[in-house]
Amino acid sequence: MTTLTFEPGGALRSRLVSSLLGAGLAPLEPGTRIGPFRVVREIGQGGLGVVHLAERADGAFEQQVALKLIAPEADADVAEALLARERRLLARLQHPNIARLLDGGRSETGLLWFAMDHVEGERIDRWCDRHQCDLRARIGLMLAVCAAVAYAHARLVVHRDIKPSNILVDADGVPKLLDFGIAAALDDASDDPARRAATPGYASPEQHRGDPAGVAQDIYQLGRLLAALLERTPARSRRADVEAVCRRATAAQAEARYANVEGFAADLRALVEHRPVAARRGGSLHRFGLLVRRHRLGTIGLFAAGLVLVATIGYFLWNLDLARDRAEREARTARRVSGFLASVFEQADPARNRGVRPDVDTLLAEGARRIETELADEPAVMGELLTTLATVYLKLNDNHAAQPLLDRAVALAEHDPELPSSVRAQRYWLQAMALRQTDRDRAAALLERAQAVIGDATPEEAGLHNRILHAQAMLDSAAGRKDRMVARLHEALAHGRRHLPEGDPGTTANLLSLGQELIGTDRGDEALDLLEEALRRAREFQGERHPYTVYAQSMLASALEAQGRSSEAEALMGQVLVATRELFGERSGNYAVQLNQQAGLLLRRGDPKAAEPPLRQALAIGEALSAENDLASVDTLQLLGDALLAQGDAPGAEAAYRRMLERNREGRHAQEADVGQRSLKLAQALAAQERCDEAAAALATARRRAATVPAPPSLQSELAVPLRGCDR
Repeated sequence: MTTLTFEPGGALRSRLVSSLLGAGLAPLEPGTRIGPFRVVREIGQGGLGVVHLAERADGAFEQQVALKLIAPEADADVAEALLARERRLLARLQHPNIARLLDGGRSETGLLWFAMDHVEGERIDRWCDRHQCDLRARIGLMLAVCAAVAYAHARLVVHRDIKPSNILVDADGVPKLLDFGIAAALDDASDDPARRAATPGYASPEQHRGDPAGVAQDIYQLGRLLAALLERTPARSRRADVEAVCRRATAAQAEARYANVEGFAADLRALVEHRPVAARRGGSLHRFGLLVRRHRLGTIGLFAAGLVLVATIGYFLWNLDLARDRAEREARTARRVSGFLASVFEQADPARNRGVRPDVDTLLAEGARRIETELADEPAVMGELLTTLATVYLKLNDNHAAQPLLDRAVALAEHDPELPSSVRAQRYWLQAMALRQTDRDRAAALLERAQAVIGDATPEEAGLHNRILHAQAMLDSAAGRKDRMVARLHEALAHGRRHLPEGDPGTTANLLSLGQELIGTDRGDEALDLLEEALRRAREFQGERHPYTVYAQSMLASALEAQGRSSEAEALMGQVLVATRELFGERSGNYAVQLNQQAGLLLRRGDPKAAEPPLRQALAIGEALSAENDLASVDTLQLLGDALLAQGDAPGAEAAYRRMLERNREGRHAQEADVGQRSLKLAQALAAQERCDEAAAALATARRRAATVPAPPSLQSELAVPLRGCDR
């Protein structure tokens, strides 16, 4: 079997791509419309398609993109599979050093397409040569590329085609990783039509053999890239160290390479910081020389001090040994984690399960069981894996399954003094997320502990710090502390603008939550501004079909309705329901939340009869979900009672309100906190039936609750008014 090759300027000459394009794709004329974009010109052919420069043509905003196309004559199954996979993998990745996926689809003429960031830049090797970059500058660019690749690996994506032509440096000196055309997902056991794809000179031995994708392939290519960048910039004083790093990264056997990109990047930082590299065991004299280079001025004084010099050298050597031991421990942990996860995903192979491919729940449950039985004597590895599986459960909205895993992971962190504080804070935050519906006091305490140990030294720490602030605000909201919630969200938003990258989703989340809280208040114009900014950012940085984009549209519809712009709100809400159904399905809790949102708009518009069907659909969804994943049925029942009461069906409203109160025990199954309004609803339904003694009792309960929380002024005023029907 021959190896499929991809080379700069010649990607479309490969056998696979030739078969994909069939009769070929004629150049598109400038002005041709593809989706919401207008073609400007062809800019290249690479990866698995033809690329055009295009610009936004729908008038929404100005934007230039790189538009990737595959011809309609292509092998439909293979072409669509490859393009869909590249789109799917890019949709996972939102990183400042990775060109973002913006949109995609099939055109009216049958062209498969998707749009990415258009990067105006120069390939990394030529940019370095033209700017006469020294060793430190070239390694600085390499570290940015490593950060992008490590980010992709953390989301189970391997690039497999890292080379100078796929990394462009823009006018600000920022490298961007492009072309995921032959990338692969570690959690995808399906057939890989690009398994043997490779670029001569950069492909690893296992790529030439057609082995399954693995992170070791990207590490090999990063080593080749490093060698290419440093070829014309010899590091004379550290030549042996540089060669050792390149040699380890490009070892013929995958297991002899760095275990992960973080290990490779650690040695790159060691090169520019004059520290020993893990790839080479230098002697004491070598380490002493590096120590002198790091502390030149201090060394002069040390020589003058004589005996102090000996003691200081010993101290630093001791610390270097500790650092090396810590790095080796982290590398061993990373290798064990990667190996264990790979073994778990291998269970997805139908050949191992009599032709049946296990679902995600089965794989996760089996992984959790094996962690406890196989890794009892490796607490560091166990903690990392438990955290990883729990994070997946949280993303699946299964807090109940995530909670015991995080309890164990946090307990292991408490007994590991060498664990970085950022890792400890992350586990506290994740555990709080799992408990936020069932034990809010404990969740709040965990967030306080997380905030006490986290800083803003790195983008990762700043992002986690911001998520902690946002989570604290949400707990304040659930407890009815609205003023405190607004203050925390302002704090989180200010923190995000100071410390987070421009496209970080944390800022979007803060804008959404703050804008939602101000809807219907005397700060309605401010709410509208915040939500419009959130929608713009979500579309620009997260994509048209990202959950944040959909949620921003939903909240904006509420803000528009509150300002009397009903037709705009109705049109926007229709788009939200379609997008939510496509993203999450008709039986998801997210879809139920948006049905509630639609019904709320109809009720505010005075159309309770039209609000009833979506509420009953939302209620059916909530009742079908497990208790731990039902986050909105109490809100649904409250709205349903409102709709029935407005139609004159007081007994039906009473029944809905009683079910609402029963399900809301311990504050569960609701997004809105009970600050007394729920017992007031029951009192109003009872008063409408002239059952005034029962209504008075329910009203008294509502007033006690409102005094305890306390309730906002608008509810306090409503509680002070006699009940209609019992006001005689």
